[in-house]
Amino acid sequence: MKSIRWKVVALWLAVSGISLAASGTFMTFALNEGERDAAYRELKQYAAQIKNEVIEPNYPVEKQITLETFQDSLRINSRGSSTQIQGFILSYTSFTCKTVATTITDDELLFPEPRTKVVISAEVGESAFEYNRRLPDYTMNVLKPFHEYAEPYGESDDGTGLIIYVRKDATQSVDKIRQVTGIFAFSVVIAFGLTIILGAVFAGSITVPVSALTKRADKLAESGFSREVIKTFPEIKVRDEIGKLSDSFNEMAYALADTLSAIENEKSKLEILLNNMTDGVLAYDEQGSLIHANYMCEELLDVRGEKFFPLDKVFSVLNITYDGNFTDVFSEIDIEKSRTITIGEKYINASFNLYRRKNKDIEGLVIVLSDVTRQVRLDNMRREFVANVSHELRTPLTTIKGYAETIIDGAIDERETALSFLHVIDSEADRMTAIISDLLDLSRFDNSRYDLKLSNVDLTELIKSVAAQNEIIAKKLSKEIIFIKSNKPAFVKIDKARVKQVINNIISNSLKYSDKGAYVKIYMEENDDSFLVYAEDNGFGISEEDASRIFERFFRVDKARSRKLGGTGLGLSIAKEIMEIHGGNIFCDSKLDKGTTMILRFPKDFDGIVS
Repeated sequence: MKSIRWKVVALWLAVSGISLAASGTFMTFALNEGERDAAYRELKQYAAQIKNEVIEPNYPVEKQITLETFQDSLRINSRGSSTQIQGFILSYTSFTCKTVATTITDDELLFPEPRTKVVISAEVGESAFEYNRRLPDYTMNVLKPFHEYAEPYGESDDGTGLIIYVRKDATQSVDKIRQVTGIFAFSVVIAFGLTIILGAVFAGSITVPVSALTKRADKLAESGFSREVIKTFPEIKVRDEIGKLSDSFNEMAYALADTLSAIENEKSKLEILLNNMTDGVLAYDEQGSLIHANYMCEELLDVRGEKFFPLDKVFSVLNITYDGNFTDVFSEIDIEKSRTITIGEKYINASFNLYRRKNKDIEGLVIVLSDVTRQVRLDNMRREFVANVSHELRTPLTTIKGYAETIIDGAIDERETALSFLHVIDSEADRMTAIISDLLDLSRFDNSRYDLKLSNVDLTELIKSVAAQNEIIAKKLSKEIIFIKSNKPAFVKIDKARVKQVINNIISNSLKYSDKGAYVKIYMEENDDSFLVYAEDNGFGISEEDASRIFERFFRVDKARSRKLGGTGLGLSIAKEIMEIHGGNIFCDSKLDKGTTMILRFPKDFDGIVS
């Protein structure tokens, strides 16, 4: 029985049934007891009448029993009494008990000899009464219900005496009780029927609105607390407490819908914010269960495809000792705050933040993962840059100081030696000037303080002129420059001097880092949005590891040879900066001992603004 409506009906029915059963039982018991008392009084009165009017006037002084006298007297004195009452006078001895007179027959030979429980009690000198017992009806030879009563009268010296035994047909009494019980049972059935109907109506007045509210709640939950769904709810017209509850429910539903909508909006904003962060965010509760992890965590921890981030695994990646006791680990983390680890070639900084309840107990842990690879590399590059600048400047300064001291110590008197030393000092000064000039250029690029003098230039003619300028140097080195001229012009908006510096640097490097007989082949290609300039040589080539670093400042593939050839290690860094401020790029494709190809990309639509 799932419906509360029928539970209310069942409860009402049970209460009514118990009440009716209790009252019916009491009424039946009272009626039965009344009938019992009436029967007892009536039978006892009839027995007293027999004793007073039959036995005592006719009982001889010598206690001798005369049957004829009793029989006649009993029949005469019982006239006018109820026809349902039968009277008996029994004579008993120690061994026998027989009827000496009765109102039911005149034939002594047909006298019945009742041996019921009350008669036996009377034989031992005690009056007795039995209510509604089934006994044989001597006149009809059938079993019928009787009320019976017996009491002893007198006792002679030889152990004989009389028993007055009377009984009344209880058929009417039983029928009366049965009729009353039937009427009551019928009344109970009618009452139960009315109780069910009235109970259903009463319960319906409560449960129907409650059921409607339940359906509303279910529909509201299924719709995600939509205001449009709330508007479709029919009005409950009951104006009692249920009606007030319905109104309160609607108000609560609107308030809850607004609250959930606001929460959902905030959650969406937070999700968007977290998922678009460049940092990874991991949140755990006090039991170490994952609460949230954004997409960057997979990227930073290199665990793509994993749906969960168990805290013990994350601790293992972060090199945190974890023995299953969160309290100890959280305490350690609270002191440490953050640490930097390496995953592959990446440097990851993990910041630990414990969040607490109002009572200061730890509620969970938030780990923020940041990719600090760029910062670390920049720091390393700064340190390396300072070291390289110091080294590059110290070398010519040491040479200059050494030769200058030699001249001061007396070499000035030897003209040829002094001139030779002065040439070296001048060369090293030029080298220092070139380094400083290159550093100043890089500083301007870094601080966006460059001044481009843009004009429309034909790249074909510009490359041709630079190649021609380097042919003399190439011939001196027994090398060759091959320029494959394009059939059509390639006009771009560039700073001619700066781009010329880039092309010249690339050709110069190709000539420096190759053996005699080598060549540098220069040619162009065009695509939809840019011009590509290729400078291909068959020189020493660069390993794959070094090729990825040749645009770093002061990086040299062969440091001894570079210094010998006068390189500063800044040329390609400057070339890269120049190409980028023109909206283009510079690439390197090289294989060790097989040559190098440098590629310059010039966008056709460059307007002087670098995005």
